Amino acid sequence: MTSNAPDQVANVVADARGAARDGADAEARADGRLARLVDRAGAWASRAMRTRRGFALVFLVVFALAWVPVIGCVLASGKSFFWQVDGLYQQYVWFVYTGQWLRELASNVFVTHTFEVPMWTMDNGYGVGVLQSFASTFVNPFYFVSAIVPLRFAEYAAELMMLLNIYCAGLAFAWWVVRNGAARSHALIGAVCYVFAGNVLIMFSQPSFLPDILVFPLLLLAADKVFDHESPAMFLVVMGWSFLSSFYDAYMMCILLALYCLVRFFAVVDKGRGAHGRALRLLGWVGAFVGLVLVALLMSCILLLPQVASLLSDQRLDVARDQSLLYEPYYYQWFITGFITYAYMGADSYTGFNAVAPIALVLLACRWRRHKGLFFGFLALTAMMLLPTFGRVMNGFQYPADRWSWAYSLWVAFVIVRMLPEVIAMSARERRVVAGCVIAYGVVVTLLPLPGRSVTFYMAYAVLLLMLALVLCARNWRRERLLMALGCLVAVSGVLTFYLCLSPYFGSKASTLMGVGKSDQFHVTGNAAALIDQAAQDGGYDDAYRVDRPSIDGVGIHNSNLITGHMAPDFYNSIYNQSIDDFYTSLGIVDNEGLNFRYGALNSRSMLDALLGVKYYYVYDNERLLAPYQFDTTSPIATGAMTWGNASLYETDEVAPLAFVSDDYITRGEYLALPMIDRQNALLQTIVLDDDAEGASLQDASDEIVTNSQALDVKVTPGDGVEASDGSFLVRRDGATVTLTFDSVADAETYLSVTGLTYHDIPTRARYTDAEWSALGFIQRMRTRIAEPFRLQCTNGTVSVLNAQGTVTGTIYQLNEKDHLYGDKHDWLCNAGYSKDGTTTITLRFNQAGEYAFDSLGVYAQPMDGFSQEVDDLKAAAATDISIGTNRLSCTATSDTDAQVFWSVAHSDGWSATVDGEPAEVHLADLGFMSVDIPAGTHEVVLTYHTPHLRKAAILSAIGVALAVATCLALRRRRRKTVPRRALPRW
Repeated sequence: MTSNAPDQVANVVADARGAARDGADAEARADGRLARLVDRAGAWASRAMRTRRGFALVFLVVFALAWVPVIGCVLASGKSFFWQVDGLYQQYVWFVYTGQWLRELASNVFVTHTFEVPMWTMDNGYGVGVLQSFASTFVNPFYFVSAIVPLRFAEYAAELMMLLNIYCAGLAFAWWVVRNGAARSHALIGAVCYVFAGNVLIMFSQPSFLPDILVFPLLLLAADKVFDHESPAMFLVVMGWSFLSSFYDAYMMCILLALYCLVRFFAVVDKGRGAHGRALRLLGWVGAFVGLVLVALLMSCILLLPQVASLLSDQRLDVARDQSLLYEPYYYQWFITGFITYAYMGADSYTGFNAVAPIALVLLACRWRRHKGLFFGFLALTAMMLLPTFGRVMNGFQYPADRWSWAYSLWVAFVIVRMLPEVIAMSARERRVVAGCVIAYGVVVTLLPLPGRSVTFYMAYAVLLLMLALVLCARNWRRERLLMALGCLVAVSGVLTFYLCLSPYFGSKASTLMGVGKSDQFHVTGNAAALIDQAAQDGGYDDAYRVDRPSIDGVGIHNSNLITGHMAPDFYNSIYNQSIDDFYTSLGIVDNEGLNFRYGALNSRSMLDALLGVKYYYVYDNERLLAPYQFDTTSPIATGAMTWGNASLYETDEVAPLAFVSDDYITRGEYLALPMIDRQNALLQTIVLDDDAEGASLQDASDEIVTNSQALDVKVTPGDGVEASDGSFLVRRDGATVTLTFDSVADAETYLSVTGLTYHDIPTRARYTDAEWSALGFIQRMRTRIAEPFRLQCTNGTVSVLNAQGTVTGTIYQLNEKDHLYGDKHDWLCNAGYSKDGTTTITLRFNQAGEYAFDSLGVYAQPMDGFSQEVDDLKAAAATDISIGTNRLSCTATSDTDAQVFWSVAHSDGWSATVDGEPAEVHLADLGFMSVDIPAGTHEVVLTYHTPHLRKAAILSAIGVALAVATCLALRRRRRKTVPRRALPRW
């Protein structure tokens, strides 16, 4: 046996070597199969991309494969594509409402044959003009599918349309760059860079901006056609569609288009023609494009003019805001990290380019003389991104906002496409420069004391280093295989950008998204609508009245009534009614969150609910104490398990109808001269008309207003972390409290009144007392000082008002002039709730550290002893036969004297009135609503709505269409008579 041992060992070794050779052969065969598979895929893609249809198919395959891990990440987190704020409140609602509006329009045309276009809806706030508020969604082709999708599937259909929008944007980009001389394989890589840029993640926050990434490359393509002396039809259609979709976006596109045309003129169109006559040639092109833009503007007037007229009437445009010359330092640190990964920099701007971008941009800087147009275009856009002045210009000369960052991403993607052939063929010196800059970029971001440096940056930077290694070390590869490898890394970089943002392990975006399939629940099945439907089945709901809720239940209810068709105060839209904003501001209602264009509940204020037709109240069972005085919370008309627990719907008879008669008034000036606590009482007793209303045939009731509010003596007790001084609170830590103690008043609502409130953030050092600062270690104090300039400053201090039971009854949102949502609101009146026995304390919880300064702060009691009689007087003057139809309101009103019919419907210039068929004037009443004069007797009052300026806008659009057709025909005839001109050289 011993003699056989060497042979056995030799056999074992031989077997091992054979197995190793077999394994190596198998691995080589596997590598060969993989290489052949890759080569076959590349060959198929190369053949397919020879045609536009084939290119679209290849891009679809790449696009779908790239989205698989992103969608998987979102679904694994149990999330949808909709942000919990604007996505839920606006974008989802707009999608659903577009389908409802289209179906109603189709019914009016094909079923009832009334041919009425719905122009007004009572199902949003106190009534809104449909064409002003939602026209941009009606012309969005990606929303048309909503007309045939059931509500329970609307969320998924909207998400699919978002992806389709992005896919089409990639095709449009590729179409544009191929026309400018790019190879289709390069265009495919560029399209991936474009549609996976960080700014496209806006789809998870504001999908209404997604059409921009599709429209703009089409607009640039159309502009190139004009430069090439082709038909301007595409330019007119795309530019007109841009104006129809959003005049705000069209405004930004016109500025960017002007920049593009100037760069293209000097870099391509006029290249080599010499300085002689250049100014005249430039002037000719400027005139041509200005003329085409004006024609497109005329074509779109039918929807554009009403929207612009509504916007220009809003005082939000006149609010004075911060005018800093530079952004805060944190903006620039996010800008730096955003060159290879997703970043939100503030100013409503997103960035995040592909990891290949730094390589292409450094090479562009090395060869700038060869690519002057690309280089100076990039420099110009970068300067616009870095300076707030340009941000204000791009935002209509308001606050700085870089919502146009999609154009910056488009240009960077264009640079990548144009530089790809040269990246593959860099010289030795250029390779050293590029490598040095990429390494220096990583070192700079690592050394800076910035919160933006995280694992997300380093993972993206690792992909950048792989790309660098590929272009530096794989120069001997076949060009097709090198391009395929680079394209794969580009796709990985783009997917990684989205994944790192959405992953619950890295980014924070996923935590802000709605749960998958929850949008319908938040708006309908798990909200007030479910209880309303339950009550309606029992015949216990009158849809001629409104439903309200506590101020604290804001999540998931803004704009829900637009879907459900139930009237409620809730409203959230950038185009808003200034008159309603004036009404809310005059009363200090806290539930508008400090904004001009968003308001919700009436803060449980009994008088306002009664005045504005709130007959129903929706509240969670553990918050019954927040129901207004007139609602009996012991007998709900409907109950059920809702989104956040068990809820109930209550009903009251102490409510005025939508329309009632009044024969006296006070002027606006007299109303505003009253203390804020007394204004709501005055509204129950009389109508407020403009100051020039002395000639109206009503009685002046300024001397007859009866108020019974009581100012209470208040003791202020600051809690830990708050320093109180005369006219301000210095709050050192988030969540600190102040207790207000006062004598109780039975059977009364208790109100906190604060005027002239302002908020400003404080430095980190100010958040510590001297003793606390000294207790910190030297290293920690140095870190705090170094990080201070880069700290994201808070611009909105919120103060929660808690009753004696510790329940939040309302929250004051005090924005300052640095906040882009700042609405110049500083006076607040917050209802701390009704108490039968009286209350003695209110607690203020300051949710953000900072300095809260004010002119006055007090507590008032509003006894309810005369409330029921005042409401009974309104009910006795109620109009009858109130009807709400398409663009029409009507009622029957009776009065013993000359009077006015008050409608708690938002005032608009589009309303006209008739009394017994005769024209009557519509007055602005109670600052935000309407009233109509009637003589003594019984009369039929009819209000009819027609979108303001619509007839003039239709005429202008007809003229624009005629001019567009004439322009295209004239240029076509001219081209036939002249020798065809050669296409211009490309970039």
